[in-house]
Amino acid sequence: MYFFNKLQCATKFSYICSIKGLNGNKRKAGRKVKKQPKDFTFDELIRLFQVLGFEISQKGKTSGSRVEFVNPEKGLSFGAHKPHPASAIKACAMKQILEFLTLNKLI
Repeated sequence: MYFFNKLQCATKFSYICSIKGLNGNKRKAGRKVKKQPKDFTFDELIRLFQVLGFEISQKGKTSGSRVEFVNPEKGLSFGAHKPHPASAIKACAMKQILEFLTLNKLI
């Protein structure tokens, strides 16, 4: 992976930054969430929040399938339930995820 400073990205290397970009994973993940797929898995949700700078947190042994994604830098948190027995996230939860990400300008 290539790393460039902001000045290089703004000038002659901007095409490389957009291809190899520092935010390429964020754009890709954001596009997928905006499509509201029916097969979006919980593992993909974990990767999405990790790319956006969140850490996964479980509240001790009694949390069960409850999970909280926390971003201490931005002071944000999002609570979710790990789906079971299937790992696909339901449509209503996908809408909540999209709403949270757009309201906080993360995608």
